Amino acid sequence: SRLCAVAEWEAKYPKIEAKVAELGAKNVSEVLAKCPELKVTEFSKQYVRDVLLEAGFKPGKAVPKLTEEQVVECTRRYVQVYESLTHQKFDFPTYSFPASQRLVNNLKAAGVIKGFCCMIFAGSDSDLGH
Repeated sequence: SRLCAVAEWEAKYPKIEAKVAELGAKNVSEVLAKCPELKVTEFSKQYVRDVLLEAGFKPGKAVPKLTEEQVVECTRRYVQVYESLTHQKFDFPTYSFPASQRLVNNLKAAGVIKGFCCMIFAGSDSDLGH
């Protein structure tokens, strides 16, 4: 269920398999904890999950803020996925509208919305913050 580059997988997996046997590891995660250089670059949310866990994040606690370098790395990975799947170069937008405004503009341009009003009714105490 993870997307990665075939060449990297083919280069690293035999090494991972050998380390599992050498260390008598119960699973691949145990090997990667001891040999992080063998971790295959994933093109998924796993990168962000790993960064947060390395920063000490625990569910139910405040989420650590990603550094600019981490955001750039995450962006680089998603751009690489786009280019691999479409065989087109990703062109970064030259405008700087907030995502919410771009969404509304695109929906209007597509004729999906002409104007709107949204009302949210909370159904439980867990919705109060929204």
